[in-house]
Amino acid sequence: MVITGIVYALLLSGVDVDVTYGWVNDVLHRIIPLVMLVDWIVVRAKRLPERSWLTWLAVPLV
Repeated sequence: MVITGIVYALLLSGVDVDVTYGWVNDVLHRIIPLVMLVDWIVVRAKRLPERSWLTWLAVPLV
């Protein structure tokens, strides 16, 4: 979800997607990725073993 937010911010933020309500696009592509990042940092990351993020983050980075 964070990668979705990054791609939207870098490539798609100025593109008109013909959405009836503009706030829906903002919530889905700006707010929700930030909420997911905060949730991961605060709650989920504490449960993961050290360095486990390297294995699953390699695929999206490539």
